[in-house]
Amino acid sequence: MVAGAALGLLWRDGLNRLLGKETYGNLLNFLVVAQLGGLGDLGISGAVGIRMLQHLARGEEEAGPPFLANARGCSWACLCWCWRGSFFCRPGCPDGPAR
Repeated sequence: MVAGAALGLLWRDGLNRLLGKETYGNLLNFLVVAQLGGLGDLGISGAVGIRMLQHLARGEEEAGPPFLANARGCSWACLCWCWRGSFFCRPGCPDGPAR
């Protein structure tokens, strides 16, 4: 763990010099959004799993497919909104979306 942190500091300086500050900032922005997306996916997946287990325990198998379709749609909507926010709020795009 300590070695990973030390290597992270070295990689940070190397990537900062190699890519430049603006491009490296965009990379960090992308990585943070991807990490948050992964954490959100774990939370949503856990909640969907618990809810499906409740449906199955009650014998409500027919409620599964519509619930899973809605959960998948909500997950995609969250992903699209996070992507849009990270894309249009990055440092290299001061004017926002083109109109």
